[in-house]
Amino acid sequence: ITGIKALEEETRKNQLQIQQADKLASLGLLVAGVAHEINNPVSFISFNVPYIEQYFNEIFPLLDDYAAKNPGYKIANVEYELFKKDIKDMLSDLYEGAQRITSIVTDLKTFSKMETENEETFVKLDEIIHSTIRLLQPAVKKKNAAISYKCDKEYRVKGNRQKIGQVIINLLT
Repeated sequence: ITGIKALEEETRKNQLQIQQADKLASLGLLVAGVAHEINNPVSFISFNVPYIEQYFNEIFPLLDDYAAKNPGYKIANVEYELFKKDIKDMLSDLYEGAQRITSIVTDLKTFSKMETENEETFVKLDEIIHSTIRLLQPAVKKKNAAISYKCDKEYRVKGNRQKIGQVIINLLT
């Protein structure tokens, strides 16, 4: 009876491991799909911001002349000089935000890359560490903490990218 109980317990543990692996595989597919869907609208923003900036750069000289001839000129109920500065800041923020989203999406896609359980390849350890740190930054900022990592060498190790990333997340959290 003890042997049967031990076998049943081992079978239950194996089933739980299989279920967990299935959940992780499904999560990886979901993350990759969401990352792809986010990438499309972010690409529109990243592509269009420089054109909008160029348009304003061509319009501003005309508006500058008009504002010089009409003191107190306002656009959208905002003083012209403040409007001009705000537009430049907003475009810069839009572009920076799109770049940050692109970086997060890339990190998520890298982290969720599907690899078989035992597949090991040579991976760049510093890339995995940097990618993982970028993924954790929002959680770290909420705790008023910081994580930094600097390495002057490129370390290549044989291993599973996903498992190494998970170990780093576990260590840092």
